[in-house]
Amino acid sequence: MSAGTPLAAKVLHEVEGAALAEVTLGDPDSSDLHQVFEWPLLLASGQVVIADAGGEPAETVRADPGPCLVRILANDPDHPTRLVIALRRA
Repeated sequence: MSAGTPLAAKVLHEVEGAALAEVTLGDPDSSDLHQVFEWPLLLASGQVVIADAGGEPAETVRADPGPCLVRILANDPDHPTRLVIALRRA
């Protein structure tokens, strides 16, 4: 992912309700999570900005620039209340 390239993990709040999103570096404890996405990315800036549905930045996470694997995990693939965005060095 280069600077300014969006990666969206959307939750339909009007159907599914609110969801908590968190970012981890490395592999999270996924015993109660289901993987819903996996893709190799290039972190050019070393900065990941988490934004809410309106696009307002909510959190910034720093990671070493370079290739990584991004995984999105959810506690329920159909009606998630928790999403984990895991970044792992490739």
